[in-house]
Amino acid sequence: RPDEIVQRAVLWTGGLLIPPGHAGAGGYRAASAPIYEGLQSGFWFPNHAHDAFIQLAAVVGAAGWVATLALVAVIFTRASKGAAAGLVGVLVGALTQDTLGDLEVARAAWVWLAILGTSVQDEGLAAACSPSRSLALPSLEPSIKP
Repeated sequence: RPDEIVQRAVLWTGGLLIPPGHAGAGGYRAASAPIYEGLQSGFWFPNHAHDAFIQLAAVVGAAGWVATLALVAVIFTRASKGAAAGLVGVLVGALTQDTLGDLEVARAAWVWLAILGTSVQDEGLAAACSPSRSLALPSLEPSIKP
């Protein structure tokens, strides 16, 4: 719908006009209000930029943005194929939503990425997500033998 495209364009433009790091944690709405008002009088806007990368820059600044992308790069290069594919999905979604900051989305994404990254490579997806796996008692055998 054309009106939604215009709304996203205003959201992204306003987010890009916030000086990096100026919003601070929890301060995006206050930092962006005068900018959005200048772009489109009476514009309703949410508490985030609807783009995780723009939101991240406005809240934590360039150093935090680079650190987050470095963390993502490390996860991507060391993860299993399943976790890497999941991470790509989260990052593509981040172009139109605050997937890195929306706690409901982020929590689920990081939990599933952790499951896929630690288990699938060695055991396969079915074994990694099996309820019996989480109910199994840990082995009392030492992992390093003398």
